[in-house]
Amino acid sequence: LVEFALGSETFALRRGGQKPYSFVLSNKAFTLRLGERINPRCHAQISSQLLWTCGLDGALERFNAFWDSLKSRATRPDVVSRVDAAFDFAVGEPRLRVEDFVSQADKDATWRENQTPQSFQFGRSDVVCRVYDKVAEIKEQSE
Repeated sequence: LVEFALGSETFALRRGGQKPYSFVLSNKAFTLRLGERINPRCHAQISSQLLWTCGLDGALERFNAFWDSLKSRATRPDVVSRVDAAFDFAVGEPRLRVEDFVSQADKDATWRENQTPQSFQFGRSDVVCRVYDKVAEIKEQSE
């Protein structure tokens, strides 16, 4: 992984972008998806870590300072297109069961680990609720 300075930030170039974007640059604050033949040419994602530490105004201030350091200008106003709300509940031994949830969603999904339900998702597209065992996720990711 090679990091490089771009304006006032340091980024790593990630492998393969998701269509329609060709390139992905990321650091702990931002993920930038870049494309040539698309408008807008840049899709920016602000990390939850930055939002938790600086708030939305502070995160946008840092983001705009980055663009200013490139002598770039926005072609449209900032728009919040997606919000991921997170709530943590400490419980002794989570016993997640789909029957414990009430939803009007047309679609839902369940993920299991060793035959035990670990994650539930209700809804698709614009409105999604996902409930999962965070401790199990951390253990799985840290191997």
